[in-house]
Amino acid sequence: MVSSTEGNSGSWQAGGDSQQPRRLLKRGEAPQHRANNPYIMDGYLPPLSLRGCLRSLFYVHNETGNIVTHAVPLLFIVLHGPTWPSLWGLNEPLLSWAVLVVMAMPWAASTLYHTFMAHRGGKWVYRLLLGIDVVGICTAVCLGPMPHVYVSTLGLGRAAAAVAVLIYCHACLYSLTQAVKATNAWDSRTCFTLPVLMVAACWVLRVSPWGEGQWEGGMFVPPMLALFVLGGLAGATFVPERWAPGRVDLAGNSHQIMHLLVVAAQYCMFRGALTDLSWLLQRHAHPADGQ
Repeated sequence: MVSSTEGNSGSWQAGGDSQQPRRLLKRGEAPQHRANNPYIMDGYLPPLSLRGCLRSLFYVHNETGNIVTHAVPLLFIVLHGPTWPSLWGLNEPLLSWAVLVVMAMPWAASTLYHTFMAHRGGKWVYRLLLGIDVVGICTAVCLGPMPHVYVSTLGLGRAAAAVAVLIYCHACLYSLTQAVKATNAWDSRTCFTLPVLMVAACWVLRVSPWGEGQWEGGMFVPPMLALFVLGGLAGATFVPERWAPGRVDLAGNSHQIMHLLVVAAQYCMFRGALTDLSWLLQRHAHPADGQ
C-alpha cells in the first residue's frame, strides 16, 4: 500500500503543479494520517507541493467542501464585519476589532488547515496545521461565551463573576490540551464538554432570580449550545456517510454538515456576546442604572 501511494503521489507531483491534475486517490492509497474517516472512500489528494496545494483550490476533491464551508464565513466576516452596526455600536473601537478577530480566527485557521493538509511535508506538517486549527477553534469557543459567563454570574457579585470567568478559562485551556492530544473523532468533540456544561449552568443561573443581563443576550445561548452539540455529534458519528459509504465523499458528509451547524452556532454566540458587551459597557458608564 505504501509503494502504491508513493507511485501515485510521484506522478501527481509532476501534474499537481501543472494545469491538469492527473487523479485523486482512493482511501487505501491515501496517507494514513489523512484517511481518518472510514466512510470517505475516494477523492483524496496525494502529497503536494505548496503550489500544488494552492492549485487544488481550483478543482474538486474531498476537501473542497470543507474549504468552502470555512472560507465563505471567513470572507463574510472580513468583508461585512467592519460595517456591522451592532459591532461598532459598542463605541469601543479596540474591543470591536478584537471581537472581529476572534470571530474570524476559527475560520481562517480551518481554511489554512484544509487547504494545506495534503502538503508533501507529511504527518508533521499535518499535525502542525491541525494544532493551528484547534487553537483557532478553542480561542473562539473560550472568548465567545465569556461575556455570557461574566454577566450571568454578576448578580452574585463582581468577585464571584471574576472567579467564574477564571474557572471557565481554565476549563477551556484543559479542553485545548485534550483537543490537541485527541486521536479520534469522539475525543476531539467530547473534549469541549466542560466549557459547554459551564455555559449551560450559567444560562440556568441567568434566567433565575439571581441572574443578571438582558434577556436578548441570554436568548441566543440555548440555540448556540444545541447547534454546537448537534455539530459535534454529526462529526463524531460519521452520519450520513456511515449509511452510504462512498456516496457523499465530495459533498454532504458529516464534516461539512458539522461546519454548517457550527457557522449557525457561532452566529448565535456572537449575537449574544455583542448584546452582553453592550450591556456591560452601559452599566459601566451608568453604574446607578445597573443597580
